[in-house]
Amino acid sequence: MISTHTVIRHRLGGFSLIELMVAMLLGILVSIGLVSLFGTTSSANKVQNALALLQENGRFAVTRVNADLRMVDAPFCSSSGGRATLTPNGAVDSPVATFIYFSSLFLPDSNGNLAGPPAGWPPGNNNAYPLSPSINLQGYECDKGGTTCVTDPSFLPKQGITAGLRVPGSDAITLRYLQGTGWPVTAVVPVSSTSCTVTATRSSSDPAFNFGTNDRLFIGVCNNPEATNANISVSGNTLTATLNGLTGNNATQCGTWPLNSTHVYNFSKDFVTVTYYLRYDADPSPDAPAGRVIPDLIRRFNGGSAKGGSEDVVVQGVDRLDFLYGVNDNNGAVTYLTADKVDDRNGGAITCPAGPAQFQNGGTPYPDQTGCLWRAVRSIEVHMMLDTINNLYAISANDTPYCYSIDPQTSLATVDCSKQSNYKIPASTDFNGMPGQMMRREFVSLIGVRNAVL
Repeated sequence: MISTHTVIRHRLGGFSLIELMVAMLLGILVSIGLVSLFGTTSSANKVQNALALLQENGRFAVTRVNADLRMVDAPFCSSSGGRATLTPNGAVDSPVATFIYFSSLFLPDSNGNLAGPPAGWPPGNNNAYPLSPSINLQGYECDKGGTTCVTDPSFLPKQGITAGLRVPGSDAITLRYLQGTGWPVTAVVPVSSTSCTVTATRSSSDPAFNFGTNDRLFIGVCNNPEATNANISVSGNTLTATLNGLTGNNATQCGTWPLNSTHVYNFSKDFVTVTYYLRYDADPSPDAPAGRVIPDLIRRFNGGSAKGGSEDVVVQGVDRLDFLYGVNDNNGAVTYLTADKVDDRNGGAITCPAGPAQFQNGGTPYPDQTGCLWRAVRSIEVHMMLDTINNLYAISANDTPYCYSIDPQTSLATVDCSKQSNYKIPASTDFNGMPGQMMRREFVSLIGVRNAVL
């Protein structure tokens, strides 16, 4: 019998060309979507990081600058700024000046000047003179778009657009104050008509005594603060200082200094000078274009490192730094002025308040010293324009230009936006080699000079 076998052939095959093309198209579309999503997420992340850095830098810069500005005319109770006023009980609340009992006092960041007797001070008293209260604060209003400030600080770099130079059009400010809490005086013994012995005792919470050879002593007393040479010795928690060569009423009044409310300081170390300004520094990034610079906020302490102080970068990316000063004039009115207007007393229209009692002879003021209106500053308005430091290419170049000026004497309609200090060119790089496609934010603070007499 013949059997019949049915042979079933299994056809072996793959994807057709059409199926492959459809699959590839779907894969490409998914890849494009993933790449697009990654790019969008990356750009958004860069923007968020830049905003966070901008905010962090701005907050830190404002906090650091404000901390120093609040110390102008310090210490409290020995205030040298402000004007004489009547207190509620009818007493006269008047600023005082520190008497200096040594011939020369070099002031860092003072254009190389030494402090000395004020104009008209009697020649016979040159060995003891009041320190001008105007040295505690000095601003510099810079020429918008120029190469110098109205009163150019020679101790700072010139303006320019290369590394190491000052940012064109940015203001500068110098302030001085007595830092620290000092040490309470526990005993004062008049020795003669020209000398007395002062004893100060520190507690466990007070800082250690920091006196070295030839350091000068500051006596912080409300009615007659003074800086003088003294023979100082320290034994444990007790400091003994013999003050010699005193003149005038100070020698006879030293025995009346109120204990505990009178403090001693190391005038040589604790009377400090701080200057803020903007400087271009080379971009430290290894990927930065050659010659790229970044505007940095600089805190210069006690004349910079060349004079034993320091010069530190506070934050990077500060395009502009401007100050307005609230001046309390002789009538009690407050007017906000730029530094050059404070220097010239707003063109001579503002009369300086009467100076401390030491600047008067029987009620008649001595000739007013240069810069007398600086002692009348009651508040300082700080403006800082910060950028994100690096380019954000997700932002259109057309979205990044700005024209900026805070000076009250100039309206935006009259600002020349072609000048470098007022205008940033919206291009891949602007005039100083910095990226132009950045976000910027202005940080503003208003600081009361709390140590000045109202």
